[in-house]
Amino acid sequence: MLLETAADLTLGERLYVELPEAGIRAAVVVWIRGHLFGCEFQVPLTKNIVSATLLRAPSERSIDGVDDLSPPGALLESGDAYETETDNSALLVLIVGLAVLLLATLLFLSAVFLAPVR
Repeated sequence: MLLETAADLTLGERLYVELPEAGIRAAVVVWIRGHLFGCEFQVPLTKNIVSATLLRAPSERSIDGVDDLSPPGALLESGDAYETETDNSALLVLIVGLAVLLLATLLFLSAVFLAPVR
């Protein structure tokens, strides 16, 4: 579980979290990155519990633009930065793909029209 809080939590600290369909569950802090805390539930959650929790979540993204399920290294400044980065990556792949296709077409046409006829 990813938890964002200004509380001063420590590694190994035990938290109690109330979840839909599961009641109160114990979790332990296993990593810390600033105000973000990775917590591991002591008893693994079933798919039903995770689904019920996600369905009741206010949104897919937090206010700060951090994905609810993103790993610690995937943090970005804002939600707009994430969308722009994704759009730019897809656009770059498209442009490179079209350039390769154009080059292959030009090479094929030059081979067909410039090859000696026998």
